[in-house]
Amino acid sequence: MSKIAITSRRGRIEVSLYESDAPAAVSHILKLIDDRFYDGLVIHRVVRDALTQTGCPNGDGSGDSGVFLPAEKTHHRLLTGSLALAKNEDGVASSQFFMCWRPLPDLDGEYTVFGRITRGIDVLYRLREGDAVQSISRV
Repeated sequence: MSKIAITSRRGRIEVSLYESDAPAAVSHILKLIDDRFYDGLVIHRVVRDALTQTGCPNGDGSGDSGVFLPAEKTHHRLLTGSLALAKNEDGVASSQFFMCWRPLPDLDGEYTVFGRITRGIDVLYRLREGDAVQSISRV
């Protein structure tokens, strides 16, 4: 199982990725990480008590990596600490993802869940819109 670390001025979040359940999503995310795509991007969306979102190169939720993925259905639900690919208005995912503050059962089955926070959930709760992702790296 691959692991990544998301680092910001607020601290470090460690994540285990679901390679066998969402292979296309995990492969895509790891390629972006290896290319340092996420380094310096901002947290562009925080819905208090629900989710935090990043991965937009424009900083406003309108951008993407230029590569698009169809949804991968997994058995994983959106639980506290889940990471899932966000979708654009056409229903496809690219580089943006969100991290869940709590279970989001109304959204289960709508998004590709590709990982879960294993350490640093307190850091997730401290992130604010405009905070920079200093780096995302493999660990």
